[in-house]
Amino acid sequence: MELLTFIGTLYDVTNDKLYKDKKITIVDRSIILKIEDMEGICNNNYIFKAGWRDRKDVLWSMSPVENLLGMQYRIDFLENKKADVYDYVANPMLVVKGEVSRPEVISPGGEFACDKDSDVRYLVPDTTILSADNQVAIYENRIEMFAGAPREAAGFRTPGEKTAFEYAQLMNASSRMFNRKIQKFEHEIFEPLINACFQLYLKRKAGQTVNIKTWDYVNNVEDVITVNVDELQGEGSLKAIGTAYYSDKSQVAQNLQMLGQNPLFLDEAVRANFSPAMLGRIFAHVTDLDKFDDLFRKNQRLYETADQQKLVSRLMQQVDEVNAAGLAKAQQLRQDMNLETEEIPEEAPVNG
Repeated sequence: MELLTFIGTLYDVTNDKLYKDKKITIVDRSIILKIEDMEGICNNNYIFKAGWRDRKDVLWSMSPVENLLGMQYRIDFLENKKADVYDYVANPMLVVKGEVSRPEVISPGGEFACDKDSDVRYLVPDTTILSADNQVAIYENRIEMFAGAPREAAGFRTPGEKTAFEYAQLMNASSRMFNRKIQKFEHEIFEPLINACFQLYLKRKAGQTVNIKTWDYVNNVEDVITVNVDELQGEGSLKAIGTAYYSDKSQVAQNLQMLGQNPLFLDEAVRANFSPAMLGRIFAHVTDLDKFDDLFRKNQRLYETADQQKLVSRLMQQVDEVNAAGLAKAQQLRQDMNLETEEIPEEAPVNG
């Protein structure tokens, strides 16, 4: 059987009835299986859609290369012609003049028996058509550029030696249009999806309590608070800012690198106005090193240096104690040997 589900506000022309915010399931296009109310989630809009390029007054979006079909047809034409030329070069046509006896199979080392004034030659095609590879590559690069999907975004690096900062600038510029498409996907798919999931969670967990982990940056401790799910409801919605967030982190990382090389910042009077702990926290944030809990803490190096000095002092004390014990033991052995020497009597002389 065939099941068709209609979601939204529908009008029954036959019965002159309006079904508002309903979910209707029909079997084999003739039997109404059930009619149920939609849950009030995301303004009763359960279907989310994001296309690469929108059309006016049409739900069917355009693909990245749909408006570049002319170039695609041109590439197909060049590829077909190039294949024909390759076949023609591999199996050329023969021009036969006069009485010529042809072998059964034309192969290397074969011979043609020719009479006087007869001739056999190949019709060699113009091989300049084989340069179509360059034209195909040019059209492919144009398609990628016009579509806004640079291959650098997939990890392919353009030729030429570049510094890290220059390469980051090229990446930001080349993928700007591609990032806009990602932001469009976030706005049209991911954002309503997470809002719908959150609203569904609030409906299913109404009246219950949940435990939420929080981090106290002042005391550097983790705390757990208990919150009623009903208290999480409020005006507003969740916003997806992933693309802008990571782009901003990349820009801040570049600014930190430039700041470290700026002669003005290298001045001690200027650096005295900056907080080293805050700069360290920013650096750990933009480089994603903050995911390691024990990596960053205010004045962490001083604490670890003090611990190292305490450990060195403790070890040196142990060494001194061992040396002192060894020295005392050596002195005791020396004294014992002297006492034994004094107690041995002298031998009596022997008369001759």
